[in-house]
This record gives sequence, structure tokens and C-alpha cells, in this order.
Amino acid sequence: MNRIQAFWGRCDRYPISKYCYPVFEYLMECHARIIIICSQFGGNFMTLQNLESQLLALTPNEKAEAIQILAQSPGNPWRGVEKTLGVCGGDACIALTRIPVWVLVNARNLGISNAELLQDYPTLSATDLDNAWFYATVFSEEIATAIRENEEN
Repeated sequence: MNRIQAFWGRCDRYPISKYCYPVFEYLMECHARIIIICSQFGGNFMTLQNLESQLLALTPNEKAEAIQILAQSPGNPWRGVEKTLGVCGGDACIALTRIPVWVLVNARNLGISNAELLQDYPTLSATDLDNAWFYATVFSEEIATAIRENEEN
């Protein structure tokens, strides 16, 4: 069993399980970059093996927090969702559209299926919806606030 399979096996117990694997891949990629940068400056750095063991030791809440920190980093690995000042009030939207994530989440909360959403928004793909659901999982508080604010208006 390789490291990724071991990590994946431990994640499947948690609600964010289907998101653990891409996060772990991203962490491995980031760590490789950090090692290269540190080695250029002769600095001490954590090995990937140490990082992996620390990630596996996190509680489910700490893992969700780590995902949120990574999602907010400048090299956002969660492609497909973007925030642009002046577009939809700066809300998170499906990339290259003016379709806010909160609108899709609210529709789903009202019982609209993915198939119906894809029919209602023909420019969206199933991948766009997956990106929206992932973003909404990581930033659930932000999405809930946007839904609440837009219902009040």
C-alpha cells in the first residue's frame, strides 16, 4: 500500500472523504516545491514523510481547517471557482461565468438535482457542479451567509 492509499483509507471515515485525495495530492505538490526552495537556501525543512504523518494525525475538524487554509492560498488548487471584484458582488462564481456558487447550493437545497441544474444552466458542466459543491463544503459559512443575505434582500 502506498502513502496515498494509506491516507485515502484513513479519510474515508470522514464527511470530507472524497476531497481528501486531491488535497493530499496538492499538499505533496506544495511540499515538493518547498523542498526545492529550501534546498536552494540551505535551510532545514520537513520531509514529505513527516508532513504525511502530521496530516494523518489531524482531527477531522483540523483537516477541514487545513483544506480551508490551502484553498485561500494564492495558488488556489480548487480551479473552477473564482472571486472577482465587481462581478456578482465579489461572491464566489463558477469560473468564467456570473453564476454564484451560493445560487447553485441554494437550488440544490431546494431539491433541484444536478441534472436539472445542468439543464437550467447549459454552459455548466458536471465538473463545474463538483467544483461548486467542493467549494461550498470548504467554505460552508461563506455560502450560508450569502444565501441568507440574498434571501433578506
